[in-house]
Amino acid sequence: MGKYKKLWAALVVVLTVTFTILGYIGVEVYRQAPPVPQAYVSQTGETVMTKDDILAGQTAWQTTGGMEVGSLLGHGAYQAPDWTADWLHRELTAWLDIRAQATFNKSYTELDPASQAALQADIARGIPPSKQGE
Repeated sequence: MGKYKKLWAALVVVLTVTFTILGYIGVEVYRQAPPVPQAYVSQTGETVMTKDDILAGQTAWQTTGGMEVGSLLGHGAYQAPDWTADWLHRELTAWLDIRAQATFNKSYTELDPASQAALQADIARGIPPSKQGE
């Protein structure tokens, strides 16, 4: 047994280091998790949904195997679309249409390439659609 003493010590060191790293990363996952707001409130002050509604929706998504058919925030199966990327694409497309209607009275797809490029530059700078003409 004496000839394996160094190997056992090395195994204990490796396991201690790897489980320490695993524990640290596990804590960081929870620390850096996306925030869940207490409530979404409309401009009129009406509560649209609460944190409990959001968590109930998350539970429904998980119980139906939602993570098996795509990824969300980069987590899940990669056999289907990344729902976060899909949502961001739809949001930016809608922004371009809203801004095109407000600025040019046309949909984004009806604009000439120069006008489309101008709107794309606005979106890259983070100008909200309500700030038209500024």
